Amino acid sequence: MAVYSFKQMTDSGLDMYVALPILSTYLGHKTIFATEKYVRLTLQLFPYIEEKFHSTVDRIFGKITKEGADDENN
Repeated sequence: MAVYSFKQMTDSGLDMYVALPILSTYLGHKTIFATEKYVRLTLQLFPYIEEKFHSTVDRIFGKITKEGADDENN
């Protein structure tokens, strides 16, 4: 339920950093860390996360090819 609720909130356009505290409160957790145990990266969430943070990840780690090699080293 936690994963699907979190996904629904992010799919509707709510930033995941805003959605997580809302979900945590709804579930009655005292901390966000308790909620994080239930909300894990799933294949359903991965496309959203990859799309949202792709440019940031590329800036931090450099572009990665499908083979896993760094583009700068090719």
